[in-house]
Order: sequence, then C-alpha cells, then structure tokens
Amino acid sequence: MEKVIVEISNISPEYPIPYGKKYEAKGAYRQGKYIVVVGHLSKDGKSDNTIRIKYPASDVKIKFV
Repeated sequence: MEKVIVEISNISPEYPIPYGKKYEAKGAYRQGKYIVVVGHLSKDGKSDNTIRIKYPASDVKIKFV
C-alpha cells in the first residue's frame, strides 16, 4: 500500500477521530459506503500492530503520496 494523507472534512463528526482531522496513514481502501484507513498503532514507533478505522466516504478526503 502507498502512504496516504487523510483529511476529515466533516466539521463536527459523530464518530471518533483518534489521530485528528488531518494525518498520514499507511494506506486506505473503499468498502461500500465507507473508506477504511490503515495505519500503525504504536507508542514507541517500533510496534508492528495495525489499526483500521472506518469513515463514511462522504466525510473523507484522501491523497495518495
């Protein structure tokens, strides 16, 4: 997967946004009406745990880098 820049365009979302409204992720893909963003979940920067967050497609802008 490529790296992506994720930007939440909804002004007041009713779902959790743990990384803020604009961040860099490992990748993303579409799943029906949703965009699934794939990233790393680590406190020390060395962990290989992966997290997937599902957002409504109408609320997300994605730029592949």
